[in-house]
Amino acid sequence: MADTRTPSCPPPFFSSDKEIWNAALRAAIKVLSDHQVRGREWVPGSFWDTLTNEMVARVHALKKTED
Repeated sequence: MADTRTPSCPPPFFSSDKEIWNAALRAAIKVLSDHQVRGREWVPGSFWDTLTNEMVARVHALKKTED
């Protein structure tokens, strides 16, 4: 069965695969960096803070640079 749902807004225009890749990485970084968890308090300098910062740095390193 075909998907008949329509998006609430049109998808962004990308002129290259590199832009698509970088947009996906920006979205991943945003999700990784969001520490708003109900019932939990984020502790700067904790193990999870250090781990999250390392993950974000590694995802940033995957971003493709201008040629």
